[in-house]
Amino acid sequence: MSLEDETPAWAIAGSDERFQQADRVVEVAAAVDADGLLEPAWLGFREGRLLGPAASPPSVPADRVERRPDLLAMPAMINPHVHLDLTTVGPVTLREGFDGWLETIRARRPRTEGEIRASVDAGIAASLRGGVVGVGDILGAAPEAAVETLASADLASVAFVECLGIGRRESAGLAMVDRVCDTLPLRRGRVEVGLSPHAPYSCSRGVYEAAVASGRPVSSHLAESLEELEFCREGRGPMVDLLRRVGALGEEEGIDAAGRHPVLGLPATPSRPWVLAHVNLLGTEEEEEAVCTWLRRHHATVVYCPRAAAMLGHLDRAGSAHPWRRLLDRGVRVAVGTDGMPCLDRADRISPLDELPRLMGGAEDLPRLVGLVTVAGAIALGWNADAVRFRGGCEAGVLGVAVGDGPPLEGLRRHAGPIEWLLGPNPDALRRDV
Repeated sequence: MSLEDETPAWAIAGSDERFQQADRVVEVAAAVDADGLLEPAWLGFREGRLLGPAASPPSVPADRVERRPDLLAMPAMINPHVHLDLTTVGPVTLREGFDGWLETIRARRPRTEGEIRASVDAGIAASLRGGVVGVGDILGAAPEAAVETLASADLASVAFVECLGIGRRESAGLAMVDRVCDTLPLRRGRVEVGLSPHAPYSCSRGVYEAAVASGRPVSSHLAESLEELEFCREGRGPMVDLLRRVGALGEEEGIDAAGRHPVLGLPATPSRPWVLAHVNLLGTEEEEEAVCTWLRRHHATVVYCPRAAAMLGHLDRAGSAHPWRRLLDRGVRVAVGTDGMPCLDRADRISPLDELPRLMGGAEDLPRLVGLVTVAGAIALGWNADAVRFRGGCEAGVLGVAVGDGPPLEGLRRHAGPIEWLLGPNPDALRRDV
């Protein structure tokens, strides 16, 4: 899209009187948000607020214009599914299969308060380098330490405390729900504390129901692998073997299978709609129709993590890495997240932007994709989506993404370079009650 095609509704004229008051003007190769793409664009800033983007050169002296033809401007991003406390775990291969991958992460993950604080701190820094202003973070061991660390960060966060408990260990999952509700306030600074029943193969129906009944935000890993579908439909497979190895099931004990797709086994809608990580697999054609109906009816958000899905080799029945386009076409909410550092291909930053090259089509698709890493994540986490839209003032922050000297789309497709904050970050703008 260009000026010759369609100018986004949020674009202003360079002669707009607001630009005469700008204390900084930056010319960029393009500006894009969920509502449109402008190429080239001019951004004006005054006293920490965005003026523009403008669709024509501003009526200001040329020496006041900073020319950055290597940058693509876009809103600050939301990462609605990440494991910041796994940042120091590093990449984990799949040589021993999915259940072996899970066991390796369990073995390596930080456990002491000091280790967890250090890993979350590293994840916060990597997120800010990646242009992220808000996260949906999954907390494992010592959640109090992680919440305290997040509370002092320049990030907004919904911290979903992970609960695990099934079979002989169901009581531990129920106890974690009670512990969170009794000891962690719903809000602490910029952090909102929710719950995350981990997955159907690690949490009983009772743990899911207790999390929903808590009145807190909830998230879960769902429909991530063929092994999980086998577990939910038939009560057998590698996940049952894993539960026996960790002592959640005895050698002769089995599991009562729900006999259906994991999404269809979820309890009723909680106080805020479900945030469902992955949903890589929609099942059979009949299951897909029922799953999409359930997700749409309950306003759930599916958080697709492209690099994680590709690394883990998950393919749906249509042979694609993820059915995200089919979900969107059926009216299901979809956002893009990163998952944890063990799934990523670079250690210097944690950024949803690095997921987009796997999803890109033509230039007309770029606003839609940017919406998946900005507006969709804000909606999923219950935040003010206008704070990551140009038309709403983009108060949560404006990014400049290095895309080289060619077409901006091709720069993103090859691999985006460093990300700088042209404005912000301002996580408080995401909160509706601030």
